[in-house]
Parts: sequence; C-alpha cells; structure tokens
Amino acid sequence: MLFWSVGGHNQEMQNLDESLDRLYRGQTNVADEAKRLEMPLEELKSRFKEHVCGHSIAPDTWRDDLEPSWPWA
Repeated sequence: MLFWSVGGHNQEMQNLDESLDRLYRGQTNVADEAKRLEMPLEELKSRFKEHVCGHSIAPDTWRDDLEPSWPWA
C-alpha cells in the first residue's frame, strides 16, 4: 500500500488543505485532485473522508451561496 506524505512541507500541506476545501465545496472531484497532487487516489479519499467528518454543516451554510452550480449553471 502506498502512502503520500506531506511531512513538514508547508507548501504541500497548503495544497492539500486547498484541495480538501475545493472537494468539500464540490468544486472539483477526488480523482482530478489526486492526480494534481500526485497522491494515490485511495489516500486522498481517506483524507477527504476525515476532513468531511471533522466539518459539520450549519443549516444556514448555503443560504448566501449565490454562485450557481451544475445542473443549473
């Protein structure tokens, strides 16, 4: 099993955090981000699952979201 390591590299950690945020907001997909980060797909899936479990959604989170997304865009 392969593991992607961010060990101490601030830029890599920032890229991972940005990717997890984009995934969480539905702005990209896991396969594309894994390829961009040069990370095994299963590793990013696992990290994204942890990210989602750690971020609860408040009922009014999307109330002010004015940017249309698929299929309405």
